[in-house]
Amino acid sequence: MTQSRPPRVIRISLLAVLLAAVLAGGLLPLTLPLTAGTDGAEVYVRNTRLAVPRPVAPFELIRVKDQGQFVRDNLSGQWTLLFSGYSHCPDICPTTLAMLAQVEARLQTHGSAKKSDLSLVFISVDPRRDDPGRLQRYVGHFSGNMIGLSGSHRQIAQALSAVGLGEPQVSPWDVDVIAHSAAIAVIGPDLHLYALVRPPHNVAHIVELLVNLMVNLDGGEPLAAKTT
Repeated sequence: MTQSRPPRVIRISLLAVLLAAVLAGGLLPLTLPLTAGTDGAEVYVRNTRLAVPRPVAPFELIRVKDQGQFVRDNLSGQWTLLFSGYSHCPDICPTTLAMLAQVEARLQTHGSAKKSDLSLVFISVDPRRDDPGRLQRYVGHFSGNMIGLSGSHRQIAQALSAVGLGEPQVSPWDVDVIAHSAAIAVIGPDLHLYALVRPPHNVAHIVELLVNLMVNLDGGEPLAAKTT
Protein backbone atom coordinates (compact mmCIF):
# COMPACT_ATOMS: atom_id res chain seq x y z
CA MET A 1 0.00 0.00 0.00
CA THR A 2 1.31 3.45 -0.92
CA GLN A 3 1.76 5.72 2.07
CA SER A 4 0.04 9.11 1.72
CA ARG A 5 1.94 12.33 2.22
CA PRO A 6 1.66 13.94 5.67
CA PRO A 7 -1.11 16.60 5.85
CA ARG A 8 1.42 19.31 6.75
CA VAL A 9 3.38 18.76 3.56
CA ILE A 10 0.19 18.85 1.51
CA ARG A 11 -0.85 22.14 3.13
CA ILE A 12 2.54 23.72 2.45
CA SER A 13 2.46 22.62 -1.19
CA LEU A 14 -1.04 24.05 -1.62
CA LEU A 15 0.01 27.37 -0.14
CA ALA A 16 2.97 27.49 -2.52
CA VAL A 17 0.69 26.92 -5.51
CA LEU A 18 -1.73 29.61 -4.34
CA LEU A 19 1.14 32.07 -3.78
CA ALA A 20 2.46 31.48 -7.28
CA ALA A 21 -1.02 31.99 -8.72
CA VAL A 22 -1.49 35.30 -6.88
CA LEU A 23 1.90 36.60 -7.97
CA ALA A 24 1.25 35.57 -11.56
CA GLY A 25 -1.88 37.67 -11.61
CA GLY A 26 -0.53 40.79 -9.93
CA LEU A 27 -3.08 42.71 -7.85
CA LEU A 28 -6.21 40.57 -8.01
CA PRO A 29 -8.90 43.11 -7.05
CA LEU A 30 -8.03 45.55 -9.85
CA THR A 31 -9.00 43.45 -12.87
CA LEU A 32 -12.24 41.70 -13.75
CA PRO A 33 -12.76 38.82 -16.19
CA LEU A 34 -13.66 39.62 -19.78
CA THR A 35 -17.41 39.75 -20.36
CA ALA A 36 -18.89 37.76 -23.22
CA GLY A 37 -21.38 39.23 -25.64
CA THR A 38 -19.72 42.61 -26.31
CA ASP A 39 -16.81 43.82 -28.38
CA GLY A 40 -13.66 42.14 -27.07
CA ALA A 41 -11.38 45.18 -27.31
CA GLU A 42 -13.89 47.42 -25.52
CA VAL A 43 -14.35 44.96 -22.65
CA TYR A 44 -10.60 44.47 -22.37
CA VAL A 45 -10.03 48.23 -22.10
CA ARG A 46 -12.75 48.67 -19.49
CA ASN A 47 -11.78 45.72 -17.32
CA THR A 48 -8.04 46.33 -17.10
CA ARG A 49 -8.17 50.03 -16.29
CA LEU A 50 -8.09 51.29 -12.73
CA ALA A 51 -11.27 53.11 -11.76
CA VAL A 52 -9.07 55.91 -10.41
CA PRO A 53 -5.47 56.29 -11.67
CA ARG A 54 -2.99 55.85 -8.84
CA PRO A 55 0.15 57.97 -8.37
CA VAL A 56 3.37 56.04 -8.78
CA ALA A 57 5.46 56.27 -5.62
CA PRO A 58 9.14 57.30 -5.85
CA PHE A 59 11.70 54.58 -6.49
CA GLU A 60 15.33 54.27 -7.54
CA LEU A 61 16.93 51.63 -9.76
CA ILE A 62 19.94 51.24 -12.06
CA ARG A 63 19.65 51.48 -15.84
CA VAL A 64 21.86 48.63 -17.06
CA LYS A 65 22.70 50.20 -20.42
CA ASP A 66 24.89 52.90 -18.90
CA GLN A 67 24.79 52.11 -15.16
CA GLY A 68 22.98 55.40 -14.62
CA GLN A 69 20.37 56.07 -11.96
CA PHE A 70 16.75 55.53 -13.02
CA VAL A 71 14.04 57.06 -10.86
CA ARG A 72 10.29 57.48 -11.07
CA ASP A 73 10.56 60.84 -12.82
CA ASN A 74 12.35 59.18 -15.75
CA LEU A 75 8.93 57.79 -16.68
CA SER A 76 7.48 61.28 -17.07
CA GLY A 77 6.40 62.54 -20.48
CA GLN A 78 5.48 59.27 -22.23
CA TRP A 79 3.31 56.24 -21.75
CA THR A 80 5.13 53.26 -20.28
CA LEU A 81 4.50 49.53 -20.43
CA LEU A 82 6.42 48.02 -17.52
CA PHE A 83 6.99 44.32 -16.93
CA SER A 84 9.10 42.41 -14.42
CA GLY A 85 10.87 39.06 -14.69
CA TYR A 86 14.32 37.60 -15.26
CA SER A 87 16.44 36.45 -18.17
CA HIS A 88 16.44 32.80 -17.10
CA CYS A 89 12.63 32.72 -17.06
CA PRO A 90 11.69 29.94 -19.50
CA ASP A 91 8.29 31.02 -20.75
CA ILE A 92 6.20 33.99 -19.60
CA CYS A 93 9.05 36.53 -19.74
CA PRO A 94 10.28 36.01 -23.32
CA THR A 95 6.71 35.60 -24.55
CA THR A 96 5.55 38.82 -22.90
CA LEU A 97 8.58 40.87 -23.97
CA ALA A 98 8.17 39.73 -27.57
CA MET A 99 4.52 40.75 -27.36
CA LEU A 100 5.46 44.19 -26.00
CA ALA A 101 7.79 44.70 -28.96
CA GLN A 102 4.83 43.92 -31.24
CA VAL A 103 2.72 46.49 -29.38
CA GLU A 104 5.47 49.06 -29.93
CA ALA A 105 5.53 48.32 -33.67
CA ARG A 106 1.74 48.19 -34.02
CA LEU A 107 1.29 51.52 -32.27
CA GLN A 108 3.06 53.16 -35.21
CA THR A 109 0.05 52.40 -37.41
CA HIS A 110 -2.07 54.84 -35.40
CA GLY A 111 -1.78 58.38 -36.70
CA SER A 112 -2.23 59.88 -33.23
CA ALA A 113 0.66 57.89 -31.72
CA LYS A 114 4.39 58.20 -32.28
CA LYS A 115 7.28 55.99 -31.26
CA SER A 116 8.31 58.59 -28.69
CA ASP A 117 4.89 58.24 -27.04
CA LEU A 118 5.74 54.81 -25.66
CA SER A 119 8.50 53.45 -23.43
CA LEU A 120 9.09 49.75 -22.73
CA VAL A 121 10.65 48.97 -19.34
CA PHE A 122 11.76 45.63 -17.91
CA ILE A 123 12.73 45.27 -14.24
CA SER A 124 14.82 42.21 -13.43
CA VAL A 125 13.84 40.39 -10.24
CA ASP A 126 17.07 38.35 -10.34
CA PRO A 127 19.98 40.72 -9.65
CA ARG A 128 22.16 37.77 -8.64
CA ARG A 129 22.31 36.36 -12.18
CA ASP A 130 21.13 39.27 -14.34
CA ASP A 131 24.34 41.29 -14.41
CA PRO A 132 24.21 44.51 -16.48
CA GLY A 133 25.75 42.99 -19.61
CA ARG A 134 23.46 39.97 -19.64
CA LEU A 135 20.33 42.00 -18.93
CA GLN A 136 21.11 44.58 -21.62
CA ARG A 137 21.64 41.86 -24.22
CA TYR A 138 18.42 40.21 -23.13
CA VAL A 139 16.16 43.25 -23.49
CA GLY A 140 17.95 44.31 -26.68
CA HIS A 141 16.97 41.01 -28.26
CA PHE A 142 13.32 42.11 -28.15
CA SER A 143 13.58 45.85 -28.80
CA GLY A 144 16.45 48.28 -29.14
CA ASN A 145 14.36 50.79 -27.21
CA MET A 146 13.53 48.58 -24.24
CA ILE A 147 15.02 49.80 -20.95
CA GLY A 148 16.47 47.18 -18.62
CA LEU A 149 16.54 48.02 -14.92
CA SER A 150 18.06 46.35 -11.89
CA GLY A 151 19.10 47.15 -8.33
CA SER A 152 19.26 45.62 -4.89
CA HIS A 153 16.48 43.29 -3.75
CA ARG A 154 15.10 46.08 -1.57
CA GLN A 155 15.13 48.60 -4.44
CA ILE A 156 13.45 46.13 -6.80
CA ALA A 157 10.71 45.31 -4.29
CA GLN A 158 10.10 49.01 -3.68
CA ALA A 159 9.89 49.77 -7.41
CA LEU A 160 7.50 46.90 -8.11
CA SER A 161 5.27 47.99 -5.24
CA ALA A 162 5.30 51.54 -6.61
CA VAL A 163 3.93 50.40 -9.97
CA GLY A 164 1.33 48.01 -8.59
CA LEU A 165 3.14 44.70 -9.13
CA GLY A 166 3.64 42.11 -6.42
CA GLU A 167 6.97 41.48 -4.72
CA PRO A 168 8.82 38.51 -6.27
CA GLN A 169 9.29 35.36 -4.23
CA VAL A 170 12.19 32.93 -4.52
CA SER A 171 11.15 29.29 -4.45
CA PRO A 172 12.02 27.63 -1.11
CA TRP A 173 13.07 24.53 -3.06
CA ASP A 174 15.13 26.14 -5.84
CA VAL A 175 16.79 29.58 -5.57
CA ASP A 176 16.91 29.81 -9.37
CA VAL A 177 13.12 29.78 -9.64
CA ILE A 178 11.44 33.12 -8.92
CA ALA A 179 7.69 33.65 -8.79
CA HIS A 180 6.80 37.11 -10.12
CA SER A 181 3.78 38.96 -11.45
CA ALA A 182 2.76 38.29 -15.05
CA ALA A 183 0.89 41.60 -15.21
CA ILE A 184 1.96 44.60 -17.27
CA ALA A 185 1.76 48.00 -15.61
CA VAL A 186 0.51 50.85 -17.80
CA ILE A 187 1.90 54.17 -16.55
CA GLY A 188 0.90 57.54 -17.94
CA PRO A 189 3.08 60.55 -18.74
CA ASP A 190 1.72 62.16 -15.56
CA LEU A 191 3.33 59.39 -13.43
CA HIS A 192 0.05 57.67 -12.60
CA LEU A 193 -0.74 53.98 -12.88
CA TYR A 194 -3.69 53.63 -15.26
CA ALA A 195 -4.02 49.90 -15.82
CA LEU A 196 -2.74 46.45 -14.96
CA VAL A 197 -2.91 44.10 -17.92
CA ARG A 198 -3.00 40.42 -17.01
CA PRO A 199 -2.53 37.38 -19.24
CA PRO A 200 -3.62 36.12 -21.60
CA HIS A 201 -2.08 39.12 -23.33
CA ASN A 202 -3.33 40.29 -26.70
CA VAL A 203 -1.42 42.75 -28.89
CA ALA A 204 -4.50 44.31 -30.49
CA HIS A 205 -6.25 44.79 -27.15
CA ILE A 206 -3.22 46.42 -25.52
CA VAL A 207 -2.81 48.79 -28.47
CA GLU A 208 -6.51 49.64 -28.19
CA LEU A 209 -6.10 50.26 -24.48
CA LEU A 210 -3.12 52.58 -25.03
CA VAL A 211 -4.77 54.57 -27.81
CA ASN A 212 -7.87 55.09 -25.71
CA LEU A 213 -5.86 56.13 -22.68
CA MET A 214 -3.97 58.64 -24.83
CA VAL A 215 -7.24 60.03 -26.16
CA ASN A 216 -8.71 60.19 -22.67
CA LEU A 217 -5.75 62.09 -21.23
CA ASP A 218 -6.00 64.55 -24.11
CA GLY A 219 -9.64 65.24 -23.30
CA GLY A 220 -11.33 62.94 -25.80
CA GLU A 221 -13.81 60.14 -25.16
CA PRO A 222 -12.10 56.80 -24.47
CA LEU A 223 -13.51 53.56 -25.81
CA ALA A 224 -14.01 52.34 -22.24
CA ALA A 225 -16.49 55.15 -21.60
CA LYS A 226 -18.88 54.06 -24.35
CA THR A 227 -22.04 52.22 -23.46
CA THR A 228 -22.68 48.68 -24.71
